[in-house]
Amino acid sequence: MTTKHVLIVHHLLSARRYYQDIVASAGHTSQLASNDVDGLESALNDSFHLILIDAELGNTNGFLLNQNIRRSDGMAATPILLLSQTVHCAEKDRAYQAGANMVAQAPVQQREMLGHVKLLMGDGF
Repeated sequence: MTTKHVLIVHHLLSARRYYQDIVASAGHTSQLASNDVDGLESALNDSFHLILIDAELGNTNGFLLNQNIRRSDGMAATPILLLSQTVHCAEKDRAYQAGANMVAQAPVQQREMLGHVKLLMGDGF
């Protein structure tokens, strides 16, 4: 199995560590970012197989970060999973318009998260 690298962008340290533990349980590595600026910088300066973004990032939002990543050279193919407390039709539409590949209602249980990640990164997860 090839180790894959995941960027986790969430404003809560406990949530970042929770999702980091899930990724690690599958034998993969992760990098953590607490806000949109650090998340975009990390996305542009490293190679990731998947990016997890929280819809609420304190004084900004994950939708804008998602858009900024998609607008960056070489980032169109990187899967993005947007995590949101509320997942209704308008929110999903907004996420997909911003470039997300999938939207999940947070908090996501371990088994469900592993399924999402496997689907987005391929069968090797």
